[in-house]
Amino acid sequence: MKKTAILSVVALLQLAGCAFKTPPEDYKTANPAMADPVKAFSSVPENTTLLPLIYGNWQGSLPCADCEGITYFLTFQKDKTFRESSEYRGKNVPPVIENGTWMINEDSVVQLTKASGKRYLVIEDQNLVLLDLQGQRATSELAEKFVLMRPGKNSNSTLEALRQAGVDFLASGNNWTLEIDSDKAMTFKSQNNNMQLVSEVPTVQQLPGGRGSVYRGITKAGTLAVRVLNQPCTDKTSGQTTLQTVEVTANAQEFTGCGQFLNANPLQGTWELQEMNGKALKAADFQKVLPFLEIPAEPKRVAGTGGCNRISGEITLKEDQLTFGNLISTRMACPGPAMEFETSYLGLITNKTFTYVLEADKLTLKENDRPVLVYRKAS
Repeated sequence: MKKTAILSVVALLQLAGCAFKTPPEDYKTANPAMADPVKAFSSVPENTTLLPLIYGNWQGSLPCADCEGITYFLTFQKDKTFRESSEYRGKNVPPVIENGTWMINEDSVVQLTKASGKRYLVIEDQNLVLLDLQGQRATSELAEKFVLMRPGKNSNSTLEALRQAGVDFLASGNNWTLEIDSDKAMTFKSQNNNMQLVSEVPTVQQLPGGRGSVYRGITKAGTLAVRVLNQPCTDKTSGQTTLQTVEVTANAQEFTGCGQFLNANPLQGTWELQEMNGKALKAADFQKVLPFLEIPAEPKRVAGTGGCNRISGEITLKEDQLTFGNLISTRMACPGPAMEFETSYLGLITNKTFTYVLEADKLTLKENDRPVLVYRKAS
């Protein structure tokens, strides 16, 4: 396969409405170069204020007619060269990469010149928009999907495309990106280092106190470790603030940046149990603390205490239902009331599904509309 870049398929935009396709062997023939826009293209002077708006990295998740989507990166250098990289998710093909030169005119239109021909984009609302064959913005229902943004700044359509592709967590930093699909793999890319690592199904370890999680996966280059901390993070390029700070160890190198879970979890946090089957709990009955649950941002595991021992296990959050899987606990002995309560509590929630009602800092788990457990969010 020739290493040509994804923008070469813009010629297909006039057909069928249009998502990109995986490039064939004879890529250039199948995707003829786009003709220049009607207005003659004339580059702006070097001192224009437009140039700083372009320099650096851009990314997007583009639609694809025969794959799960295209993860696309575009980097503009100050020497008027650029680099494109496109990965066809769900396809066993290498990333498509191409280099070339760029220029911008007074109408904020960017011209890319490369081996496969000329392509055009336009600056719009601090984003870059791919143009169609006539140099116009797409007007179909897929128009929002042809928008490129700075790393760390993602449109709702981009996030939804990644979510539909199975991505649970998305992070980025200085010229690197990370996608975590907890059921499949972690994918880490660093443009500066020309590095791409894809792990096996990652393991996840919850940090104590609800501080975050550590993901680990084996790659051909060794272990990829990702530390996701529940600390607000502001991306220096986009100015966007997310709820997670990310630390990545890849190929013996350290990377830091910001991230976000794509599946919003309204139950994230630490919840102290207040009532069970209509009976209020008394702190004096428990040696250390009231029973509590730690529910992470990614609602797949739960940890906490039953009032005596540490507990952990799987949970599933779906619409207004919370399902506990098989829960395990340590085996420390405690005074009678706490131990007896813990046995009843674990028996009540293990492998059970409840309807949940969330009211401010109060979480109620119900069974057949009957309140079974009432929790308060810990401060």
